[in-house]
Amino acid sequence: MAIAKPYTVTNAARQSEDIDRMLDELYQEVRDVAAASSAVVGSAGSMGVMGFQGDEGVEGDTGPMGPTGPTGPTGVMGRSGIDGVGVDGVDGETGPQGAIGPTGPTGPTGPTGPTGPTGPTGPTGAPTGANPTASVGLAAVNGTGTTFIRSDGAPVLSQAIAPTWSAAHTFSELIAASKGISFPATQVSSAGVNDLDDYEEGTWTPVLTFTTAGNLSVVYSTQVGRYTKTGNRVHLQFRIATSTFTHTTASGNCNITGIPFTHITAAGAADVGSFEWSGITKASYTAAMARIGSGAAVIELIASGSGQASSNIVAADMPTGGAIIFSGNITYEVAT
Repeated sequence: MAIAKPYTVTNAARQSEDIDRMLDELYQEVRDVAAASSAVVGSAGSMGVMGFQGDEGVEGDTGPMGPTGPTGPTGVMGRSGIDGVGVDGVDGETGPQGAIGPTGPTGPTGPTGPTGPTGPTGPTGAPTGANPTASVGLAAVNGTGTTFIRSDGAPVLSQAIAPTWSAAHTFSELIAASKGISFPATQVSSAGVNDLDDYEEGTWTPVLTFTTAGNLSVVYSTQVGRYTKTGNRVHLQFRIATSTFTHTTASGNCNITGIPFTHITAAGAADVGSFEWSGITKASYTAAMARIGSGAAVIELIASGSGQASSNIVAADMPTGGAIIFSGNITYEVAT
């Protein structure tokens, strides 16, 4: 009996076809064997029953991938297309002007140029002839030349001029100042006997007291004082009137304090002035005066009478509870 060729099922799609073909071939081989056997032994018997179909074989493994084929030749490059014809676009509108940038920093100051030469000094002018009908004015204010009072149309003194002098100036004519002469608030003293170095006006408050005030009580109905200082002379005015004047322990001289300047200090120096008075009782004395002595800063009240030596008015001469009236003036010398 011939041996049938082995069959290999290669994939699931051909399994059924391969099995049918294998069975046909097996069947044919069986017949061939039977025929040969019948020739030797005898006639062939009837065909046997076909055996059962075998189980489906297991799917075989996928074979390895075949090698990559060679790269085909590069195709021929196609023709270049025709260049397109473009139309130029319309110019856009001009944009608005940008804002002005910030100012740059100021550059450094250049060096100062050299000082030019000083021009020649002009000739000194001479005063012109008198002109009585013109306004008097100031022609020059400072410098090495002569300062003149002139009347030929120079600015009149009533105009706003502010001359500045670094040294003394001599005027040979009268100066007519329509707005006054101003002195500094603090006196600048001058030793010249012909110099006026101060002028001042003001007020002061006269205060009635005693050397020892004790329990003195004063209420004023009038209490005023004024002064004018011209150079080294001060003129005082004062008025005192009381609505209440009481004391029981006060003693000593009656004085008026509060004067604005101290009397000059000099041997025998004293100044007196007159005043109206009321409320003084001093036997044998018929007159009274105000006095400021050397180096003093108070007014003393002095009584005098026929055949009487002058005497200070004291607390005992001014009865408590009385009404006092003092009104007077005095001019005295002060240190400059």
